[in-house]
Amino acid sequence: MPNLISQNFYRLLKNSIPGFSLFIFIFFSMMPLGLSPFKISSSIAIIPIFYWSIYRPDLFPIYFVFIAGLLYDLIIGGPLGQWALIFTLLRVVMETQRKVLIGKKFNVEWLAFIIVVPIVFFIIFFIGLFIYERIINFSDLLFQIIFTISLYPIIVLVMHKFRVFINE
Repeated sequence: MPNLISQNFYRLLKNSIPGFSLFIFIFFSMMPLGLSPFKISSSIAIIPIFYWSIYRPDLFPIYFVFIAGLLYDLIIGGPLGQWALIFTLLRVVMETQRKVLIGKKFNVEWLAFIIVVPIVFFIIFFIGLFIYERIINFSDLLFQIIFTISLYPIIVLVMHKFRVFINE
């Protein structure tokens, strides 16, 4: 009996890796980069949402992503619901594209991410424009898009190792 309990606990820990990774990246996204007075973060938190929505959506439910987005909104002090909306939309869109991207080479996956990131940042831009009635510095926005895209291969390499571990 203790062995069965420890096996179930071990499986629970393995299956919680996608959700835990989202919170790790939310934490890193909150680190100040000094890039903008409007507090647009690097948003590397979209990387695990993009990745796990494709490869393990069963371990990454939509309600979890929504709650994580709300917590992120509360922590950074931005408009409540902004990141919850963005995270949830990204999760839904990527799951619909799952069949297209799964099994493809990394270049195809990265290209999809390269397309998604500017869309996410422009949604943030327009929400900021609507709420704060200010235009965000475009060069800061562009830098953050490039920064987020450039981190994707490194972060996905680590998440791939975790996915292999989960699937064992």
